[in-house]
Amino acid sequence: MRSDSTVGWALVACLVAALALQGCKTGSKCFPEKTPPAPVASETGAIYFASPREAVPAANQMLAASDWRRLARCYDLSVTRTPEDDLVSGRFFATGVATSSGAQPVLSSRQPFPAGSEFLDAQPLGDEASLPCIWMLRTALPIDQGGGMIQRVTSDCHMIQTKEGFRFLTPAQVENGRKPGAEDGNGAR
Repeated sequence: MRSDSTVGWALVACLVAALALQGCKTGSKCFPEKTPPAPVASETGAIYFASPREAVPAANQMLAASDWRRLARCYDLSVTRTPEDDLVSGRFFATGVATSSGAQPVLSSRQPFPAGSEFLDAQPLGDEASLPCIWMLRTALPIDQGGGMIQRVTSDCHMIQTKEGFRFLTPAQVENGRKPGAEDGNGAR
C-alpha cells in the first residue's frame, strides 16, 4: 500500500504533465509571473495604492520606465507649491532628465525614493483611524560594494491615506506640517 505522500506526489506529477500537454509554461496564463498589484485609478485620474508596501514596486516600475506623467498621478498635490509641470516633466523625480537638446544624461531618481529600492517599513504619523492620515514610508536600496559587502541606503518619504487609498506627498507638504485637505486656523486650505 502506498503512503499518502507518495499519492500526493503522483497527483502533482499528473497535474504538471497535463498542463505541459496543454502547452503551459512559466510566464503563461497557466503559471503567471508574480507582478506587483496594479494601482487603482479613480475617475479623476488620480492613482491610489492599497498600501504603502504595494506602492513601492509600482513606483519602481514607473521610475524605471521614466513614466513621469503616470507617477505624477500618484501624488496628492492639494496643498503644495510644487507645480504639477515639475512632476510631469520629470524634474521633480530625477536629476539629469533629458532636455529638448537631445542629450541623454544619466538619470538619478530622487523622489519618491531611489529606483530599485525595496520596502522596509511604513508607520502612521497620526491616528490611522482618522483620515486623512500621513504615513512615513521607509525604503532601502541595496548597493553591492564588492567582496560580498552589501550597503543598504535608506530613504524616507511620506504618503497620505484617504478613504480612496494611499498617495505620495511632496516633501514640502509634510515640512509645513499641514495635512492635505486640512484647513488651517484661518479657514484656508
